[in-house]
Amino acid sequence: DKLQAYYCLVRFLYSTSNSNQAMEITRFILGELGVTFPEPTPDLIYQELLSTKSLIANLSQQDFLKARRLTDKRMQWTIRFMHNFLRQLFTTKIGSVPLVACRMIRMSLGYGYSCDSTSGFLGYAWATLIILHDIEEAYKWSKMCLLFPEFFRSPALLPKTAFFFHTFISFLKEPIQASCDVLRKTRQDLLMVGDIQEGHVAGFFHCKQMLFAGIDLANVDDRCTSTTLEMVSIIRDLIIPIAFRKPLLL
Repeated sequence: DKLQAYYCLVRFLYSTSNSNQAMEITRFILGELGVTFPEPTPDLIYQELLSTKSLIANLSQQDFLKARRLTDKRMQWTIRFMHNFLRQLFTTKIGSVPLVACRMIRMSLGYGYSCDSTSGFLGYAWATLIILHDIEEAYKWSKMCLLFPEFFRSPALLPKTAFFFHTFISFLKEPIQASCDVLRKTRQDLLMVGDIQEGHVAGFFHCKQMLFAGIDLANVDDRCTSTTLEMVSIIRDLIIPIAFRKPLLL
């Protein structure tokens, strides 16, 4: 299947730091699927966020649990590529994140939800916090996304949503101690499902939050040192080419 091949190629390029090429291919595929995005401007982003906020204002937890699933194959691939596109934009062109996230929400409301719809709501939550400075809205929707793993019976989705919620949002409304230990476990879960990048980011924020959580500083130093050494070890194993490793003697 052509779309499957392109999707694997994009994921590979992104994982090997070829973000520009990955974005070019993603834009091309989304264009073939009928999805294009205008250049982001402050006014456009602001209006898009306010419009989306009004659109989903009355959605409840029960609405999510009863929502229909996305079954259209073409639309499934569209949302999947947009999900991957969002990940790329967060590190390359962050100003476009709100437009893509809001479009994903509208498409999910119209066609049904999939696992990949989660990133649209998380992107929207992040944008409302950063741009609208609306802590309540960001907290509401990022916490709502914690329901998605159960809704889609996708255990691998849980550490990704928990990572976002406890890294960027929860401490704004909850005691920082509540998220500190959760982030430690979330980091391990992310590494278990192969998400090295977010696993390392979760490790960084776990160490950062420990500094403000009232934990004994000697204990904090030990944990941070252990986490850093493990991160370095993982990166070293990933970047050393196989050709330079000694062959196993059988």
